[in-house]
Amino acid sequence: TSLFPVSGIAGEKIIISGKGFSGIKILEINFSGESARIIEQNDNYIQAIIPQNANSGNISLKARTNDASQELIISGPYFKIIKKVIGKEIEDQWYLRKINIHDAWDYSSGSRDVVVAVIDDGISFNHPDLQKNIWVNRDEIEGNLIDDDGNGYIDDRFGWDFVEESDDMSPTGTHGTMVAGIIGANGGGEIKGINKNISLMSLIVSDQRGEIVSEDIINAIYYAVDNGAQIINLSVGSGSNKYSEDFNKAIKYAFDNNVLIVAAAGNGDMEN
Repeated sequence: TSLFPVSGIAGEKIIISGKGFSGIKILEINFSGESARIIEQNDNYIQAIIPQNANSGNISLKARTNDASQELIISGPYFKIIKKVIGKEIEDQWYLRKINIHDAWDYSSGSRDVVVAVIDDGISFNHPDLQKNIWVNRDEIEGNLIDDDGNGYIDDRFGWDFVEESDDMSPTGTHGTMVAGIIGANGGGEIKGINKNISLMSLIVSDQRGEIVSEDIINAIYYAVDNGAQIINLSVGSGSNKYSEDFNKAIKYAFDNNVLIVAAAGNGDMEN
């Protein structure tokens, strides 16, 4: 049903998630003609190594039922192979060269003191290119069920999920991780962001279906401003969130507190 990550370099680990894997024996995982080495399998996922010489395309699984009565081939989902590293970024990160980022890196590559709030569907904290740059609320003690810093949120050590009103920061999708990578991947796993030194605050406003409501975005903006963000990245697109006076007040609150909001234009291909 899903992959993590959705792109990668040969030799890296990949997790293929699904249901009922314990009821079958995986005979082969194939990346466009190249077989992957399986290192772990349970009912919910299979972990494998991306093979050398693999190409982008649908992953296929060849399996046999445990009673050996049937063999089947399952195709998909799509996985993108990142071919190689050239210079300071991977081959596919052509946009870094387009904006002449290397000249900027000669002067600065960011600062951990700068906090960017990513209002989205969450960030994968274990991603090798992001884990060093995840914002931590140092005034909050994780798991003690007390609002240590008095900000109105209990155990918000690593941000807040405004959809579920929870401190569980498990991403509900992959978009926020992608956005965070563009902003601040540090190259731990080869991907480099615009700033390799940055603090990324994860604020979840999107559910697993990708639906977002205005109230959650508004609350996330206030949280970001009140908890030290200097920049807010707002890359959301949904017919269920509408601009309102309350939205305007939240944006003005950010502006009055010298917090920059960067919003994506045209998300969702909507005319208005």
